[in-house]
Amino acid sequence: MKVNTDGSVNSSSAACGGLFRDYMANFRGGYAQNISTLSVLHAEIMALILAMELAHSKNWFHLWLESDSMTALHAFEDMNVVPWDLRNRWSNCMHLGLTLKWSHIFREGNVCADKLASLGHACPQLRCWSSLPPTLRDDFLQDKLGFPQYRTT
Repeated sequence: MKVNTDGSVNSSSAACGGLFRDYMANFRGGYAQNISTLSVLHAEIMALILAMELAHSKNWFHLWLESDSMTALHAFEDMNVVPWDLRNRWSNCMHLGLTLKWSHIFREGNVCADKLASLGHACPQLRCWSSLPPTLRDDFLQDKLGFPQYRTT
């Protein structure tokens, strides 16, 4: 199972989200949540934590985590990167018995996870989707078909 994760911070809140796909790139689930801390690193790490916890709860024991945050991914090699208030939860995830692979993806390739993280600002509790949210449909299809996505500012 592969999961793309992302964090999002705006002036008033932080959130995270992620998107699970199977080996054929089919949507297998998504999640988003508002978090209390206004730190990008907290949001990125929390997205990874939730991905591991949710994968374990669904008996998906082989997990490929992809993030556009190199700093967050470095936590797999150095736990000191993890903010102190998330270290217990991170450590628990490392002992779930998951076989983990992690890699970096550029922001342009992480559009669906970015949109889920943005949706998380409106989700005070963890929100999970078992079917593709309509707001992701076009981006998900473009990504699945291998079309490039460009970010404009």
